[in-house]
Amino acid sequence: MNCKEFENKILFYIEGELKPDEKKQMDLHLETCEKCRFICLKMQKTLAIIGKEKQIVPNPFLKTRILEKMSKQETPVFAFNFNKIFQPVMMLVIMCVGIYLGIMIGKNSIPGQTEKQILSEEIYFTDFDNEPIEPFLLME
Repeated sequence: MNCKEFENKILFYIEGELKPDEKKQMDLHLETCEKCRFICLKMQKTLAIIGKEKQIVPNPFLKTRILEKMSKQETPVFAFNFNKIFQPVMMLVIMCVGIYLGIMIGKNSIPGQTEKQILSEEIYFTDFDNEPIEPFLLME
């Protein structure tokens, strides 16, 4: 057995999950290879530390809190939630009312302007079609 094969199976070796013949090969390799023996010892120490830190102590009141919340829950989990529908619908209504009011205010914002004033402004902008530019340039 070479070192690469040993490193691939070291975790199974430490946890005792290897077949007897594979375990013999691993033991023989550990006797001959100093580097793999060092790796095996470090791995065993690391797993021991992780095993100590891994133990979680549950909260003793966790079960009672869960049971209390379950007993207070009157509606089923998949019940219709009115707020999830009501809020988006109200936002849509408010936006539509705002747009409508904006259009109405925009239409009524120029109350004194008549059709005659609008036509005179259009004539003023299109006056250059009737007047040649040469006399304008000769005046200078």
